[in-house]
Amino acid sequence: MARRRIRISNLCKGLKIDRPALRRVIAALDAEMPWTCPPGDLSLVFVDTAEIIRLHDEFLEDPTVTDVITFPGDGAEDPTDPEPFAGEICVCAEQAVREAPRHGFSPDDELTLYIVHGWLHLAGHCDLSDAPRAAMRDAEKACLALLRDKGLMPAYTFPAVLGAN
Repeated sequence: MARRRIRISNLCKGLKIDRPALRRVIAALDAEMPWTCPPGDLSLVFVDTAEIIRLHDEFLEDPTVTDVITFPGDGAEDPTDPEPFAGEICVCAEQAVREAPRHGFSPDDELTLYIVHGWLHLAGHCDLSDAPRAAMRDAEKACLALLRDKGLMPAYTFPAVLGAN
């Protein structure tokens, strides 16, 4: 795959992210996993609870909190497009802090799981029914294992009000 640009936006007040580490995560997934994310630029957006609820309501007609929302781009539609867009992954950092203890993860690992989950959606995985959901969970585990084995799990600094640091 041609080198992709990763655009990273942080809309979550107080969250500190390591942009180079996040770019390495996506590069490793693109290069080493058996699934193919569409070509083109990729946008990662870190949001707070209010924004993820707004997005969930506006685009999926569900006004509840969620962890990640993935918006496919046009990268798979036109192979001749000189500037394809793979898609956008919106992740809720506050949800990662809330959910991490339930999954036995650190908030850092939970937030990285959300990025992996979004990348897998762009690569064609679905989690709307049991069998595809099980395949998605296996793929998530494989991706996280790769990132851990390569020492690529990013660290974040979460807002103190969330109690993660």
